[in-house]
Amino acid sequence: IGGTSGPDVNTLTEGNNITITNSDGGITIAAASVNSNPFSSVTAINTAGPHTAADGSCYTVDVDTPSTTIAFTLPSASAGQKIKFILNDNGDNTDGMTITCDTNDKFQGYCQFVDTVGSGAPATKIFSANGSQTIFNSQPSAGVDSGGGIITCSAVNSTDWFIEAQLFCQSAGQATTPFS
Repeated sequence: IGGTSGPDVNTLTEGNNITITNSDGGITIAAASVNSNPFSSVTAINTAGPHTAADGSCYTVDVDTPSTTIAFTLPSASAGQKIKFILNDNGDNTDGMTITCDTNDKFQGYCQFVDTVGSGAPATKIFSANGSQTIFNSQPSAGVDSGGGIITCSAVNSTDWFIEAQLFCQSAGQATTPFS
């Protein structure tokens, strides 16, 4: 390693998002990816289930079978877990999707919701609940049908999920309360 008085035996020091491996005759420097994808798999789901959602998974949920509710249960919360749902509910008023959490877990978060695509004003809902709750319900009885969106569930510790959602609905008056 160079210095003001010439080379000297020494090692380099790692910094944020940098890994350095020193060896005889070599130095390897690696940078962490700043755009890494936290989702290790993408799974298409169009059957009722129930399905147990897995950490690091992204689910594309196609809700198009009449009289079918696609049900997901989140695993027990553990800090750092991240699960994403991409919802396509395209036009039947007897189908839907639900997401529930463990009876000991809590959830909180927000949802940006647009009613009547193209003409409805976006609304933001902040929500919070404790234990054995249905986090999300897109069944018509919950006031959500014929729409879609993205829901991201992130565990912040061993008991709490943080939910972020961007949803839309294609029928006037449908956007009421998709969250418990």
